[in-house]
Amino acid sequence: MGGKAGEDGKNWLLIKKKDEKAVSGDDSNILEDMPLSAESGRSMEEIADADNIEQRQSSTDPSGLKKARKAEQPEIFHPQLATLANDPPAGDQWIHEIKFDGYRILAFITDQNIRLISRNGKDWTQKFQDIANALKKFPVNQAILDGEIVMLRKDGTSDFQALQNALKQNRNKNLDYYLFDLPHCE
Repeated sequence: MGGKAGEDGKNWLLIKKKDEKAVSGDDSNILEDMPLSAESGRSMEEIADADNIEQRQSSTDPSGLKKARKAEQPEIFHPQLATLANDPPAGDQWIHEIKFDGYRILAFITDQNIRLISRNGKDWTQKFQDIANALKKFPVNQAILDGEIVMLRKDGTSDFQALQNALKQNRNKNLDYYLFDLPHCE
């Protein structure tokens, strides 16, 4: 696994047991075999289509979210962290995500001001300046994004050692920011 253990001294790993939706065999080509988003059914090209601003802007409208409520954007936000459990959640309503080996980063967007903050509260905007610059194109005035900054191998898996080496050499090109939560939007 690699990486640092959690505050309790333990790493975590969530394993989805085989069920009626599980597929067997080699999953090293999963991105080729199943290239569409499980959520939207769109291809990566459709998701990344920067020319379709209207669709991107409507997808950031929180008014249709059941539990969304109006609030001022907080200056500080503590991300939800994984907790140790003996068993995975029961039922067919849960999903899982790939465990990336990178740096957990919160992006605070206020107008065109972008701050990239580690889960421990350290400002890493300068370390990841290219990502901060890319987020200026994100079609919102205010948001908090929660994700993981990684460096990917050619096979699509994350490489923490390569990420650390890039930071030591002050290279922040070819990094990816995988978002998995949007705790505040507009």
